Amino acid sequence: MSKKDQETIDVDSVRAILGWTGGGIHKRIDENRELVELLQHDGFLDRYPWAIEWLRCHDEFLSALLAAVPIKKGLFMGATRGGAPFPRPWPQEIDGAPHRQ
Repeated sequence: MSKKDQETIDVDSVRAILGWTGGGIHKRIDENRELVELLQHDGFLDRYPWAIEWLRCHDEFLSALLAAVPIKKGLFMGATRGGAPFPRPWPQEIDGAPHRQ
C-alpha cells in the first residue's frame, strides 16, 4: 500500500470517528456548549471564572477539528433543536465577546 493510500485510509477513519463516535462531533460541540449554559446558570462560572477558558478551548478545538476534516455522514448532521440551530451557538452572554472559531 502506498503512502498516499494510507493517508486516504487515515482521513476516512478520522471522518468516521468524527461522524459517529460518542454521537459525533456535532453532538460533542453542542453538549460542551450546553454544559457552559448549565454552569453559568448554576453560578459555577461566577465562583470559578477560570473554567470558562477551559471550556472555550474545548469548543475552539472541536470546531477547528470539524472545519479541518469536513464530514459528509454522521449522527446529528443537519439536526435542529426544536427549530433552533444545532449545534447551539456559543453562549454570548458569557463574556459579551464573540467566540473565536
